[in-house]
Amino acid sequence: LERSHSIAEQLNCPSSENESILQCLRQASVHDLIVAFGDDAASSVVDGYFFPSYPPLSIQQGRYNSNISMIVGLNQHEMPLCLIYP
Repeated sequence: LERSHSIAEQLNCPSSENESILQCLRQASVHDLIVAFGDDAASSVVDGYFFPSYPPLSIQQGRYNSNISMIVGLNQHEMPLCLIYP
């Protein structure tokens, strides 16, 4: 949550209403989002709604929708390519 607010602040998004912040982030340019996000690695955000718990732990405990196929991964040169060709 702190990271999200930090990115919103860097993009001069209002910090009072979630809907206003979301609208502001959606209107931001890809370039500005990349600059605000920086070169930090992306990680899962356990929000209690979309991710009710840490994904690998949910899989390990059998608490997931087994009828959904999903591949998650990272390539060695994925981040530089994403920054060059967003």
